[in-house]
Amino acid sequence: MTTKTPPRYIRKGRVVEITSLSPSTIERMIKRGEFPAPTKLSSASRINVWLEDVVHQWMEEQVAGSDQ
Repeated sequence: MTTKTPPRYIRKGRVVEITSLSPSTIERMIKRGEFPAPTKLSSASRINVWLEDVVHQWMEEQVAGSDQ
C-alpha cells in the first residue's frame, strides 16, 4: 500500500532558491506565460504560492527542452 504525500506549497523566496531565478525574472516569465503562475493560498488570502512539484516539473521540462 502506498501513501500519497500531501502537496507542498512554497512561496516566492523558495521558488527563487530552487530555480536560481531572480524575483523580477520570475514575474516577467509569469506575465509572458513562460513560468507557472502562482495561486492564492485561499480566496481571502493575499499570499501567492506554488506547488513545489509544479516548479520541479517546469525545471525538468527546461532541461529536456535544452537537449534538442
